Amino acid sequence: MVALAEHANAEVILAGGDVDLQWMATTGPAAVDAIRRHHLDLAIVGVCAFDLRAGATTRSQREIHTKRALIESAAQTLIPLESSKLGAISPFRISTHDDVEIVIGHSAPETLEQFETAGVNVSTAPDPSAPAPAACVTDSTTTGT
Repeated sequence: MVALAEHANAEVILAGGDVDLQWMATTGPAAVDAIRRHHLDLAIVGVCAFDLRAGATTRSQREIHTKRALIESAAQTLIPLESSKLGAISPFRISTHDDVEIVIGHSAPETLEQFETAGVNVSTAPDPSAPAPAACVTDSTTTGT
């Protein structure tokens, strides 16, 4: 929440409900009802695993309905994944791969191709170990490094 202080124009609406202390997430009917009363431009939904057949899955049964409500209420849903979650399956299904766009950290090209061939909208995150670009953009001004 402290980082939000730097973004004065950001609007943050917290869903009510029970707090799942293991996962640090609000859950339950009150949270689902609160989410469904809003139209979200973007939902960023964390998952435990993502598989082509099973879709997005989680180990937390309490979070299923909350995560589904986020996906249903959003114009776009992003699921950030590290490569170890690809092809894995957790016990509780959240959504199919048709409902979301996934963002993958660094993963083998053949893994990405498999997901793209199946129709999954995949974006890759830059490799943090890669060298920085020669120039960066700051406040709409290009500066050299």
